[in-house]
Amino acid sequence: MSEKHNTAVKEVISRVDAATEDLLSALDACTDEQWGTPLVDQERTVGVVIHHAAASGPLMADWALMVARGQTLPAVTMDDIHQFNAQHAQEAAAVTAEETRTLLQSNALIVRGKLDELVDTELAKSAPMALMEGSEITTQQVIEFLIINHIHGHLKEVNAALSAA
Repeated sequence: MSEKHNTAVKEVISRVDAATEDLLSALDACTDEQWGTPLVDQERTVGVVIHHAAASGPLMADWALMVARGQTLPAVTMDDIHQFNAQHAQEAAAVTAEETRTLLQSNALIVRGKLDELVDTELAKSAPMALMEGSEITTQQVIEFLIINHIHGHLKEVNAALSAA
């Protein structure tokens, strides 16, 4: 981490790292049978959802940097998200745990590198977000909601599916 960092950026990066470790632990704990378990009320499997969480970090980190730099976020809607998730589920249907582990480790480094560009004052910068009906979202909220909470939300779904199986 560079010298320009203050404690708030270090703390948020630490929380992203912890969420990533939680995802890695869940991945490592899955048996081959569990990897293929369908999620409750979804057409995706445990493996597809873990892969999805592993794959999306760099894009969300880009969005955080866009907000920090005063750039306009893409006008993504919930319909776009549902379409992306459905397409990803088809493309990742046969992905293995090892492939997902490699992706997660690689993307964790990418996310960390992107977030390492931030300084504390940028965490409070905000921009309107289409997903929130144009409401303002701060850089820190992008990181918390779209990286950290995204991972934890999918981990809850994975745990629910494995508990129900």
